[in-house]
Amino acid sequence: MQLKEQDHHRLFDDLLNIEDRKFLLKHGKIHNASNGDVLCHQNQISNNLFVVLQGEVEVSGKTGEQSKVLGTLSTGDLFGEISALLSIPRIATVTAKKTSIILEINITDFVKLLERSPKLKDIVYKRLSERSIKTSILTQPES
Repeated sequence: MQLKEQDHHRLFDDLLNIEDRKFLLKHGKIHNASNGDVLCHQNQISNNLFVVLQGEVEVSGKTGEQSKVLGTLSTGDLFGEISALLSIPRIATVTAKKTSIILEINITDFVKLLERSPKLKDIVYKRLSERSIKTSILTQPES
């Protein structure tokens, strides 16, 4: 699957200017994922995060032996940022739901981008906080 030129503008919607998009595409690594491909595992340690350039992924978390779907992400969505930015193990597993194009970004390059764009930084950290809380609540064992 090839990334189409018109898909480049979807990256973080209107939060990035063209130079920032080019920076991410230059410093990131593009992956083609098929339905069922696991892109990152819960409890994995990594300093990379991902952007869905095209397609759809499912986020799931384990509580004991049970796996629970936490949500679905699509074009323009970021994942893996909690682990990468906070230097903690991944809090969820992310699996491609259909053929997708994923951009993998090293945290060092992503932090450079955040330093260039205070608005993006605020939004990323707000989402990080919201997702951390939501994931924690949703993965609590049922009483």
